[in-house]
Amino acid sequence: MHCSNSIDANPFSQAGMTVDHACAIEKEVERSLDVLWLGPMVSESIVGNAAAVSPAANVWQTALVRALELEGVSVRVLSYLPSRVWPLGAARIDASAAPPAQGIEAVAASYWNLPIIRQWSLARGSLAALLSNSARFPKCKVVVTYNAPRWSCSVARHLRGLWGAKWVCIAADEDIPADADGCVSLNWQHSGTIAHRMPTLHLDGGVAVQPSPVVSSNGFIDSYESRTLIFAGGLGVHTGAVPLVKAWRRVRHRDARLLVCGKGDTKQLIGAAGGDPRVNILGFLPRETLEQTMLGAFAFVNPRPISLEAVRLTFPSKVLEYLGYSRPIVSTRCSGLSPEYSRIMHFADGDDSSSLTEAIDRILDWSFETYEARCAMMHEFARSRSWRVQASRLREWLRSTYLNVERRCD
Repeated sequence: MHCSNSIDANPFSQAGMTVDHACAIEKEVERSLDVLWLGPMVSESIVGNAAAVSPAANVWQTALVRALELEGVSVRVLSYLPSRVWPLGAARIDASAAPPAQGIEAVAASYWNLPIIRQWSLARGSLAALLSNSARFPKCKVVVTYNAPRWSCSVARHLRGLWGAKWVCIAADEDIPADADGCVSLNWQHSGTIAHRMPTLHLDGGVAVQPSPVVSSNGFIDSYESRTLIFAGGLGVHTGAVPLVKAWRRVRHRDARLLVCGKGDTKQLIGAAGGDPRVNILGFLPRETLEQTMLGAFAFVNPRPISLEAVRLTFPSKVLEYLGYSRPIVSTRCSGLSPEYSRIMHFADGDDSSSLTEAIDRILDWSFETYEARCAMMHEFARSRSWRVQASRLREWLRSTYLNVERRCD
């Protein structure tokens, strides 16, 4: 074997590449995208027993992070277990109480869950967790915060100064600090108002698309004949569960039934049902049980009260989950929904009980042929909004906005 002893031997030509080619590779490495994600992201196994964990926020974050990884983005998560402040919750929350979601590279912070010092302790605990895991959590180019709690803003600002990282805030249901470097907004209306302040991407989330019933022997017949409408979400005031149950009592289709699934107090719902045997209040269901239940739906309902100020900046993330099942969705006309949803959703005229009743009765009047065509339309729409599609959009936006990489064609 012949070896060159010359110290002037060109390593690029020996490797079969030009200097320009090597420089291009080096620049691409410099522009590779690595993200540190600050937000609560825990194993699905503990969600049901953790009162302060939002199932919807947990699903949204984990699904997007997994999809980003599949798109070649390196994402590491700095997490914690949300808890009600002491004395309603424990005084000390240990990192071991927040096992990571499956397939997510994450560390969790320990913190004192006490009034006044909670946010400070979360910030300190997060930086300590990052420091003790520095080999697994190296310097990143982008720091993402889910919403803008004070602790995560403090950590993001610190890392921006230390690493020169860009801070992108995901506005899920609240406004964001003016000094963030960019915003990803779930809410359509909010994304329009914030775009003049900073680089902004509207991304409401992705859809975990289930196989279309069209390919089965029965097609949509089973779901059409089930006459079962499902609400799956939190049972608080902001979701509209109580007005929905009241509205159901006036639905004229006596063969239809309503299933209410979700986390929260069911006493008010039981009272609102007034003993109507067509209303079944199931409460919180484990993930697998919920998915099996939703597979049998005729349609889904999103009754979020649009008149409440508290929902002004929110996006009804349950709509994304509903979309995955290719069934019709009855909904109030939330400002957070982009105009393209008008093509496939069935809006009530208002958020009062009478409007919901009328909208539900309208879809229950459909013939099977109309129902099947609507379901097929839902399936095609859902496929265009998969988590992979949305993760690709986010990746390209981050690269073009912060790494000066030319944005690819969608």
